[in-house]
Amino acid sequence: MVTATRPVYRVIFPGVLLGVLALLVMIILGDTSLVALHFANFRWQYFAFALALNIINHVLRFVKHCYHLSHSGVKRLSFWHKLKLFLSAGALSTTPLKVSESYKSVWLSQASGISLNVADSLHLLDRISDILSVLVLAAAGTMAFPSFWLFFLIVFILFLGSTLSVQIKTAGFRSRKSGGLETNLKDLSHQLQKCVENNPGAFSLPYMTVTLLLGVMSWLAQGASLLFILVGFGLVPNLTLVAIACLVLSFSMLMGLISKLPGGLGVIELAMAALLTLLLNFRPELAVTTTILFRLATFWIDLLFGILFWSVTTKSHGLNQEAGRIAQS
Repeated sequence: MVTATRPVYRVIFPGVLLGVLALLVMIILGDTSLVALHFANFRWQYFAFALALNIINHVLRFVKHCYHLSHSGVKRLSFWHKLKLFLSAGALSTTPLKVSESYKSVWLSQASGISLNVADSLHLLDRISDILSVLVLAAAGTMAFPSFWLFFLIVFILFLGSTLSVQIKTAGFRSRKSGGLETNLKDLSHQLQKCVENNPGAFSLPYMTVTLLLGVMSWLAQGASLLFILVGFGLVPNLTLVAIACLVLSFSMLMGLISKLPGGLGVIELAMAALLTLLLNFRPELAVTTTILFRLATFWIDLLFGILFWSVTTKSHGLNQEAGRIAQS
Protein backbone atom coordinates (compact mmCIF):
# COMPACT_ATOMS: atom_id res chain seq x y z
CA MET A 1 0.00 0.00 0.00
CA VAL A 2 1.27 3.50 -0.86
CA THR A 3 1.44 5.68 2.22
CA ALA A 4 2.13 9.35 2.92
CA THR A 5 5.54 8.43 4.26
CA ARG A 6 6.81 6.87 1.06
CA PRO A 7 7.95 10.06 -0.77
CA VAL A 8 10.22 11.05 2.14
CA TYR A 9 11.81 7.63 2.29
CA ARG A 10 12.57 7.94 -1.40
CA VAL A 11 14.41 11.23 -1.00
CA ILE A 12 16.36 10.38 2.15
CA PHE A 13 17.55 6.92 1.14
CA PRO A 14 20.25 8.00 -1.40
CA GLY A 15 21.78 10.31 1.19
CA VAL A 16 21.74 7.63 3.88
CA LEU A 17 23.45 5.21 1.51
CA LEU A 18 26.06 7.84 0.62
CA GLY A 19 26.74 8.52 4.30
CA VAL A 20 27.15 4.83 5.15
CA LEU A 21 29.51 4.32 2.21
CA ALA A 22 31.56 7.35 3.29
CA LEU A 23 31.98 5.90 6.79
CA LEU A 24 33.03 2.51 5.40
CA VAL A 25 35.60 4.11 3.08
CA MET A 26 37.01 6.11 6.00
CA ILE A 27 37.36 2.99 8.15
CA ILE A 28 39.28 1.27 5.37
CA LEU A 29 41.54 4.28 4.79
CA GLY A 30 42.23 4.61 8.51
CA ASP A 31 43.18 0.91 8.81
CA THR A 32 40.30 -1.21 10.07
CA SER A 33 42.26 -2.92 12.84
CA LEU A 34 43.63 0.35 14.24
CA VAL A 35 40.22 2.02 14.10
CA ALA A 36 38.73 -0.96 15.96
CA LEU A 37 41.47 -0.65 18.59
CA HIS A 38 40.67 3.04 19.11
CA PHE A 39 36.98 2.21 19.51
CA ALA A 40 37.89 -0.37 22.16
CA ASN A 41 40.08 2.12 24.06
CA PHE A 42 37.62 5.01 23.89
CA ARG A 43 36.20 6.22 27.22
CA TRP A 44 32.49 6.07 26.43
CA GLN A 45 31.38 8.44 29.17
CA TYR A 46 32.66 11.24 26.97
CA PHE A 47 30.35 10.09 24.19
CA ALA A 48 27.47 10.76 26.62
CA PHE A 49 28.84 14.29 27.13
CA ALA A 50 28.94 14.73 23.35
CA LEU A 51 25.30 13.65 23.10
CA ALA A 52 24.32 16.09 25.85
CA LEU A 53 26.08 18.95 24.06
CA ASN A 54 24.30 18.02 20.84
CA ILE A 55 21.01 18.37 22.72
CA ILE A 56 22.12 21.83 23.87
CA ASN A 57 22.93 22.67 20.27
CA HIS A 58 19.39 21.75 19.21
CA VAL A 59 17.82 23.62 22.10
CA LEU A 60 19.62 26.79 21.00
CA ARG A 61 18.68 26.21 17.35
CA PHE A 62 15.06 25.68 18.36
CA VAL A 63 15.06 28.91 20.37
CA LYS A 64 16.42 30.72 17.32
CA HIS A 65 13.76 29.07 15.13
CA CYS A 66 10.99 30.18 17.51
CA TYR A 67 12.49 33.68 17.54
CA HIS A 68 12.20 33.79 13.73
CA LEU A 69 8.60 32.55 13.88
CA SER A 70 7.49 34.99 16.57
CA HIS A 71 8.94 37.97 14.70
CA SER A 72 7.19 36.87 11.51
CA GLY A 73 3.72 36.84 13.01
CA VAL A 74 3.29 33.05 13.28
CA LYS A 75 0.82 32.75 16.15
CA ARG A 76 -1.20 29.69 15.21
CA LEU A 77 1.35 27.03 16.16
CA SER A 78 1.58 25.74 19.71
CA PHE A 79 4.94 25.18 21.37
CA TRP A 80 4.68 21.40 20.95
CA HIS A 81 3.69 21.69 17.30
CA LYS A 82 6.69 23.91 16.65
CA LEU A 83 8.91 21.42 18.43
CA LYS A 84 7.59 18.45 16.45
CA LEU A 85 8.03 20.23 13.13
CA PHE A 86 11.54 21.30 14.15
CA LEU A 87 12.56 17.77 15.11
CA SER A 88 10.93 16.31 12.00
CA ALA A 89 13.25 18.41 9.83
CA GLY A 90 16.10 16.15 10.98
CA ALA A 91 14.77 13.49 8.61
CA LEU A 92 15.69 15.76 5.70
CA SER A 93 19.36 16.13 6.62
CA THR A 94 20.38 13.61 3.94
CA THR A 95 18.50 15.39 1.13
CA PRO A 96 19.64 18.12 -1.29
CA LEU A 97 19.03 21.66 -0.07
CA LYS A 98 16.25 22.32 -2.58
CA VAL A 99 14.32 19.22 -1.49
CA SER A 100 14.85 19.92 2.20
CA GLU A 101 13.69 23.53 1.90
CA SER A 102 10.63 22.49 -0.13
CA TYR A 103 9.46 19.97 2.44
CA LYS A 104 10.06 22.28 5.40
CA SER A 105 8.34 25.23 3.74
CA VAL A 106 5.24 23.18 2.87
CA TRP A 107 5.09 21.65 6.35
CA LEU A 108 5.34 25.07 8.01
CA SER A 109 2.92 26.71 5.57
CA GLN A 110 0.17 24.12 5.98
CA ALA A 111 0.62 23.83 9.73
CA SER A 112 0.64 27.58 10.42
CA GLY A 113 -1.41 29.01 7.56
CA ILE A 114 1.34 31.34 6.32
CA SER A 115 2.18 31.56 2.62
CA LEU A 116 4.96 29.52 1.04
CA ASN A 117 6.89 32.73 0.30
CA VAL A 118 6.91 33.66 3.98
CA ALA A 119 7.92 30.11 4.96
CA ASP A 120 10.75 30.19 2.39
CA SER A 121 11.98 33.51 3.75
CA LEU A 122 12.02 32.16 7.30
CA HIS A 123 14.24 29.27 6.25
CA LEU A 124 16.46 31.69 4.36
CA LEU A 125 16.87 33.81 7.49
CA ASP A 126 17.78 30.73 9.50
CA ARG A 127 20.31 29.69 6.85
CA ILE A 128 21.88 33.15 6.74
CA SER A 129 22.39 33.19 10.51
CA ASP A 130 23.90 29.68 10.37
CA ILE A 131 26.30 30.70 7.60
CA LEU A 132 27.44 33.77 9.51
CA SER A 133 27.83 31.74 12.71
CA VAL A 134 30.00 29.10 11.04
CA LEU A 135 32.17 31.80 9.46
CA VAL A 136 32.65 33.45 12.85
CA LEU A 137 33.66 30.09 14.34
CA ALA A 138 36.04 29.43 11.43
CA ALA A 139 37.67 32.84 11.82
CA ALA A 140 38.07 32.32 15.58
CA GLY A 141 39.67 28.91 15.08
CA THR A 142 41.99 30.27 12.39
CA MET A 143 43.32 32.91 14.79
CA ALA A 144 44.91 30.09 16.77
CA PHE A 145 46.54 28.72 13.60
CA PRO A 146 47.71 31.71 11.49
CA SER A 147 49.13 29.38 8.83
CA PHE A 148 45.53 28.50 7.92
CA TRP A 149 44.55 32.04 6.92
CA LEU A 150 45.23 31.43 3.23
CA PHE A 151 43.23 28.20 3.37
CA PHE A 152 40.42 30.03 5.17
CA LEU A 153 40.41 32.76 2.51
CA ILE A 154 40.23 30.23 -0.35
CA VAL A 155 37.42 28.28 1.33
CA PHE A 156 35.60 31.54 2.10
CA ILE A 157 35.71 32.66 -1.55
CA LEU A 158 34.55 29.26 -2.78
CA PHE A 159 31.84 29.26 -0.15
CA LEU A 160 30.51 32.66 -1.22
CA GLY A 161 30.39 31.55 -4.84
CA SER A 162 28.68 28.30 -3.92
CA THR A 163 26.19 30.05 -1.65
CA LEU A 164 25.28 32.51 -4.39
CA SER A 165 24.57 29.65 -6.77
CA VAL A 166 22.57 27.62 -4.25
CA GLN A 167 20.47 30.58 -3.14
CA ILE A 168 19.53 31.35 -6.74
CA LYS A 169 18.52 27.78 -7.50
CA THR A 170 16.52 27.37 -4.28
CA ALA A 171 15.02 30.84 -4.20
CA GLY A 172 11.46 29.69 -4.69
CA PHE A 173 11.36 30.99 -8.24
CA ARG A 174 10.92 27.45 -9.44
CA SER A 175 9.40 28.38 -12.77
CA ARG A 176 12.41 30.45 -13.81
CA LYS A 177 15.81 29.24 -14.94
CA SER A 178 18.92 31.23 -14.11
CA GLY A 179 20.75 32.74 -17.03
CA GLY A 180 23.94 34.76 -17.01
CA LEU A 181 25.62 36.46 -14.09
CA GLU A 182 23.43 39.55 -14.37
CA THR A 183 20.25 37.46 -14.25
CA ASN A 184 21.57 35.46 -11.30
CA LEU A 185 22.37 38.59 -9.31
CA LYS A 186 18.93 40.01 -10.07
CA ASP A 187 17.31 36.78 -8.89
CA LEU A 188 19.29 36.80 -5.66
CA SER A 189 18.52 40.50 -5.12
CA HIS A 190 14.82 39.82 -5.68
CA GLN A 191 14.91 36.90 -3.25
CA LEU A 192 16.51 39.01 -0.53
CA GLN A 193 14.05 41.83 -1.23
CA LYS A 194 11.14 39.42 -0.77
CA CYS A 195 12.74 38.17 2.43
CA VAL A 196 12.94 41.73 3.76
CA GLU A 197 9.34 42.43 2.74
CA ASN A 198 8.07 39.31 4.50
CA ASN A 199 10.22 39.95 7.59
CA PRO A 200 10.72 43.73 7.85
CA GLY A 201 12.41 43.62 11.25
CA ALA A 202 14.69 40.67 10.52
CA PHE A 203 17.60 42.75 9.26
CA SER A 204 17.69 45.19 12.15
CA LEU A 205 20.80 45.24 14.31
CA PRO A 206 19.12 43.91 17.49
CA TYR A 207 17.43 41.05 15.60
CA MET A 208 20.60 39.99 13.75
CA THR A 209 22.65 40.25 16.94
CA VAL A 210 20.32 37.88 18.80
CA THR A 211 20.17 35.34 15.95
CA LEU A 212 23.94 35.50 15.39
CA LEU A 213 24.60 35.02 19.10
CA LEU A 214 22.26 32.02 19.27
CA GLY A 215 23.83 30.60 16.12
CA VAL A 216 27.40 30.95 17.37
CA MET A 217 26.47 29.42 20.72
CA SER A 218 24.80 26.45 19.03
CA TRP A 219 27.83 25.79 16.83
CA LEU A 220 30.10 26.20 19.85
CA ALA A 221 28.08 23.44 21.53
CA GLN A 222 28.83 21.20 18.55
CA GLY A 223 32.49 22.22 18.74
CA ALA A 224 32.47 21.24 22.41
CA SER A 225 30.92 17.91 21.42
CA LEU A 226 33.89 17.26 19.12
CA LEU A 227 36.22 18.36 21.92
CA PHE A 228 34.79 15.78 24.32
CA ILE A 229 35.19 13.05 21.72
CA LEU A 230 38.86 13.97 21.43
CA VAL A 231 39.26 14.03 25.22
CA GLY A 232 37.72 10.55 25.29
CA PHE A 233 40.83 9.33 23.47
CA GLY A 234 43.08 10.71 26.19
CA LEU A 235 43.99 14.06 24.62
CA VAL A 236 44.59 16.91 27.07
CA PRO A 237 41.68 19.42 27.13
CA ASN A 238 43.57 22.70 26.66
CA LEU A 239 43.02 25.87 24.61
CA THR A 240 44.88 24.37 21.65
CA LEU A 241 42.49 21.41 21.54
CA VAL A 242 39.52 23.80 21.81
CA ALA A 243 40.86 25.76 18.83
CA ILE A 244 41.38 22.54 16.86
CA ALA A 245 37.79 21.43 17.54
CA CYS A 246 36.36 24.79 16.43
CA LEU A 247 38.57 24.97 13.34
CA VAL A 248 37.90 21.39 12.22
CA LEU A 249 34.13 21.65 12.77
CA SER A 250 33.69 24.97 10.98
CA PHE A 251 35.89 24.15 7.99
CA SER A 252 34.37 20.71 7.47
CA MET A 253 30.85 22.21 7.56
CA LEU A 254 31.89 24.87 5.02
CA MET A 255 33.40 22.21 2.77
CA GLY A 256 30.15 20.26 2.99
CA LEU A 257 28.15 23.30 1.89
CA ILE A 258 30.52 23.97 -1.00
CA SER A 259 30.18 20.38 -2.21
CA LYS A 260 26.40 20.67 -2.79
CA LEU A 261 26.07 16.95 -2.01
CA PRO A 262 23.02 15.92 0.06
CA GLY A 263 23.77 17.05 3.59
CA GLY A 264 27.45 17.38 2.62
CA LEU A 265 27.71 13.66 3.26
CA GLY A 266 31.08 12.18 2.48
CA VAL A 267 32.71 15.56 2.06
CA ILE A 268 32.18 16.61 5.68
CA GLU A 269 33.56 13.32 6.99
CA LEU A 270 36.58 13.32 4.71
CA ALA A 271 37.34 17.00 5.40
CA MET A 272 37.06 16.46 9.15
CA ALA A 273 39.28 13.38 9.09
CA ALA A 274 41.86 15.11 6.88
CA LEU A 275 42.06 18.21 9.10
CA LEU A 276 42.26 16.15 12.29
CA THR A 277 45.03 14.06 10.74
CA LEU A 278 46.93 17.24 9.91
CA LEU A 279 46.42 18.93 13.27
CA LEU A 280 46.93 15.84 15.48
CA ASN A 281 50.45 14.97 14.34
CA PHE A 282 49.37 12.73 11.48
CA ARG A 283 47.38 10.03 13.25
CA PRO A 284 44.80 9.03 10.62
CA GLU A 285 43.33 6.17 12.64
CA LEU A 286 42.59 8.57 15.52
CA ALA A 287 41.17 11.15 13.10
CA VAL A 288 38.88 8.60 11.44
CA THR A 289 37.59 7.17 14.72
CA THR A 290 36.97 10.67 16.11
CA THR A 291 35.06 11.66 12.98
CA ILE A 292 32.88 8.56 13.09
CA LEU A 293 32.01 9.00 16.77
CA PHE A 294 31.30 12.70 16.31
CA ARG A 295 28.98 12.10 13.36
CA LEU A 296 27.21 9.32 15.27
CA ALA A 297 26.67 11.65 18.24
CA THR A 298 25.37 14.49 16.09
CA PHE A 299 24.31 13.80 12.50
CA TRP A 300 23.11 10.18 12.66
CA ILE A 301 21.28 10.52 15.97
CA ASP A 302 19.54 13.63 14.56
CA LEU A 303 18.50 11.70 11.46
CA LEU A 304 17.08 8.86 13.57
CA PHE A 305 14.97 11.14 15.75
CA GLY A 306 13.91 13.15 12.71
CA ILE A 307 12.53 10.04 11.01
CA LEU A 308 10.70 9.05 14.19
CA PHE A 309 9.06 12.47 14.51
CA TRP A 310 8.18 13.37 10.91
CA SER A 311 6.01 10.30 10.35
CA VAL A 312 3.85 11.23 13.36
CA THR A 313 3.84 14.98 12.74
CA THR A 314 3.14 15.17 9.01
CA LYS A 315 1.15 12.05 8.12
CA SER A 316 -2.21 13.36 9.31
CA HIS A 317 -1.79 16.57 7.29
CA GLY A 318 -0.87 14.94 3.95
CA LEU A 319 2.10 17.27 3.69
CA ASN A 320 4.62 14.90 2.14
CA GLN A 321 2.95 14.52 -1.25
CA GLU A 322 2.56 18.28 -1.67
CA ALA A 323 6.17 18.89 -0.68
CA GLY A 324 7.33 16.15 -3.03
CA ARG A 325 5.57 17.80 -5.96
CA ILE A 326 7.16 21.17 -5.19
CA ALA A 327 10.63 19.63 -4.71
CA GLN A 328 10.46 18.01 -8.13
CA SER A 329 9.13 21.13 -9.90
